[in-house]
Amino acid sequence: MAQPTAQDSDSARGDLTRQRLLETAVEIFAHSAYDSVRTRMLADAAGVNQAAIPYYFGGKEGLYLAVAQRIAERLGGEISTLTAQAAPLLDEAAQSSDDAIELALRGILSDFARVILTQPEPHASAAIILREQQQPTKAFDLLYRQTMAPLHCTMTALVARLDKLDVDSPEAILHAHMLLGQALGFIAARTTLLRRLGQQQIEPPQIEYVASLLRNSNIATGLHEPPRTEPCE
Repeated sequence: MAQPTAQDSDSARGDLTRQRLLETAVEIFAHSAYDSVRTRMLADAAGVNQAAIPYYFGGKEGLYLAVAQRIAERLGGEISTLTAQAAPLLDEAAQSSDDAIELALRGILSDFARVILTQPEPHASAAIILREQQQPTKAFDLLYRQTMAPLHCTMTALVARLDKLDVDSPEAILHAHMLLGQALGFIAARTTLLRRLGQQQIEPPQIEYVASLLRNSNIATGLHEPPRTEPCE
């Protein structure tokens, strides 16, 4: 059996350094705007030499793009699984019933909520994605292509079939966006939700409850008839 060489050890140390920087950068970029983050801050938090950032990533921007790629790979793989279930319904030769399309839409929404609420580093990943929605950088195009575009396009195609619209019509795109917003709201307004729940995180049974609500939602309006209650403080 071959013995590890000095080159193997250097490679292992390099992989470890790179991983430390990525893990640290996810948290730091989640809590601080890109322009306010300094390479010294990143290196010190990761416990590595500052020169490691240009060496492994080409600089701060390269590290930020690597963080976005890390998020996109984790989220994109699961989104591919979600969209694959709709492919047979969207085949041009398929005679898909409205019931089947509605069921697929509910299933994708339900599973998408489960995916985003159970992602590794969910708070940090969500913060970076949401910031890119408001202040897009080069990372937005990367995240869009690998995550939101495939999901949004699939949802739009299903909605277009259901509403008898052209797949590129603004109405189909808006309807699909509204539906996706039901799931994304649990991330975008997470702080409000946790304050109302009096919790530090959303618990697994609650995630399943959210998924069940979306699975049984009214696709036509996206809303249930609310009960009549007094407003809360």
